[in-house]
Amino acid sequence: AARVTGGIDPVGAPAGRAPRDIEVAGKRGANAIRVSGRKLGAGAWRVELSAEDPDGNESDALSAFFRVRH
Repeated sequence: AARVTGGIDPVGAPAGRAPRDIEVAGKRGANAIRVSGRKLGAGAWRVELSAEDPDGNESDALSAFFRVRH
């Protein structure tokens, strides 16, 4: 199983939102990670993740943008 690491960073306004670090145990194939929007706060966010297998081979980082509305 791979280790998936990365972070969620705020994009633009409103200011004062803290970034979050992510580290989870991944599995072979596609993986999904759920994050509570209430804990992030309203606004635009960018998530960037990469995976590392037990041999130390690391994947290219992938990023995606999303918006939280309250």
